[in-house]
Amino acid sequence: MSVYDGAVEVQPLADLPVFGSYPADDPERALVMLESVMPIEVRRPLPWWISIEPKKHAVAER
Repeated sequence: MSVYDGAVEVQPLADLPVFGSYPADDPERALVMLESVMPIEVRRPLPWWISIEPKKHAVAER
């Protein structure tokens, strides 16, 4: 089991419904899976900080 000990910042993504089954016991894997199917970008500016935001091109399309 993977444990994440840090901060997660989520930018406004209210228009993005999430469907599917994601591993709650492996947050790194869950984020990789979400990033592969959704227009989001997962950044790690610091080892203990994860930022989830809309992909740059997804914002420009609106």
